Amino acid sequence: IMRILIADQQVDVREAICLLLEETLSGSDFWFATNSLDVIDIISSACIDALVVDWELVSRDLFTRMRMLCPRTRIIVLSVRPEIRPEVLKLGVDAFVCKGDPPEYLLDALHNPA
Repeated sequence: IMRILIADQQVDVREAICLLLEETLSGSDFWFATNSLDVIDIISSACIDALVVDWELVSRDLFTRMRMLCPRTRIIVLSVRPEIRPEVLKLGVDAFVCKGDPPEYLLDALHNPA
């Protein structure tokens, strides 16, 4: 059982990710956030196993605080812009997945260390 926080401004994206993960990670708990402040609030109250977050919600401060509050949380950044992968990975996240990638890429990112 995993505790997963899905952070994206678009409700359809959050729902699609949740549906995919519910099908493959039955029994997991899900939280949802639409901005970085919600992300910090949630991780402050519940140390989660994985954060799946849209690049638009990302800041260096967010990752720093995440690592302090929940050092073992797996951070996966999503974006529609594959060209930003090197920049994102330099921030110390665990994985980058392009929103156009097959769903298996996100599942692999959740389970396999970089």
